[in-house]
Amino acid sequence: MGRLGVLGLLLLSSHFGATETNEIFRLGIKDGSFREFNIVTQQNADTTFVIGKSSSSDWPAYQPATLDSRVRSSTMQEDWVERSARETSVAPPKNTIDFNVSSTKGTFTIHLGLIFRYRRAAAPRLAIDVNGKSAGNYNLDPHPAPELWWPNGGEGDGNLQYFGYESLDLPLPPSLFRIGANSISLKFTDGFGVYYDYFSLSNDESAPPMVSAALQPTVLYKNRPSGLVELVNVRIRSAKQLGKRTLTVKVGETKIERGFRLDALGDIVLNLEVPAIEQAVPASIAISGYSQPIWQGTFRPKRKWKAYALPMEQADFGYNDLPARTLEWENRFIDKTLKIQEKFPSYSFTLDAAANFQHSGIRSLEFT
Repeated sequence: MGRLGVLGLLLLSSHFGATETNEIFRLGIKDGSFREFNIVTQQNADTTFVIGKSSSSDWPAYQPATLDSRVRSSTMQEDWVERSARETSVAPPKNTIDFNVSSTKGTFTIHLGLIFRYRRAAAPRLAIDVNGKSAGNYNLDPHPAPELWWPNGGEGDGNLQYFGYESLDLPLPPSLFRIGANSISLKFTDGFGVYYDYFSLSNDESAPPMVSAALQPTVLYKNRPSGLVELVNVRIRSAKQLGKRTLTVKVGETKIERGFRLDALGDIVLNLEVPAIEQAVPASIAISGYSQPIWQGTFRPKRKWKAYALPMEQADFGYNDLPARTLEWENRFIDKTLKIQEKFPSYSFTLDAAANFQHSGIRSLEFT
């Protein structure tokens, strides 16, 4: 749709009483790609972007986090002799954007589209500062997005195993902002870095609620004297200080209360145990001081998995050892996997190479 069409829709919705959204700045396009940003230079220091002076190509496509300097690349990606001279970890860089605000009325909302492109998946936490003051620390929980593999370079960094995506709409109180010059700084910690799809700030009367929550089932279960329980995470996200509160979670017929304290903006995650169930049930999250639940929905238990572990399942022919010796190792691993499969038929595994089909146990299997 062209610009005139978008403008017409905005005017029409305003005519029927919809609230006005004022977009203060925007970087990037919401298209699942980071190509409009700086993909050439690797960011090692803080970056400052000025609205009206800088261009999208000045904003780093990838922003490193804590583990980028602490967990080194494999020898497939860089020579270990050269790498040994750069083993010192450094603090993750901070990206700052400078902009102007003409009014501090309404609620400000940061909108972020983040792409996670990893060989080792470990989502970071997001720390936001506004005008030098903390605006919260937020958990990132990307969903798998394999459709982004091809348009974003796929194997560009070698053996990329995970693509994920997350959209965030983070409301912030107007007290953090001032008329005139302002700045927002982003830093990622406790994980690997992220790629930017888009980053924008709006001022809106109908922004997301200042306090929200989510009930997140996990694949983890425990045996208790009362029976099997599933571990769940309750994430509370607040754009104001809540102080000491009581959390009430209802999952089907189960009711759980837990005290917590949140003295800063951002997220807090509480771990709870609920009786294991087989079917989806209604659920809600309430916080003392609010007359209505802050979240209502459906709790769907995660699938119950059995995990099997082998000390090793893969070796590189001619790299770990001579090809014949390496194949002998892998044949031993296959012996173990076949024994596991005799007891647990649902157990599955992946062969490393066509040479593994020489194994007598594999040749005897029937394939469909």
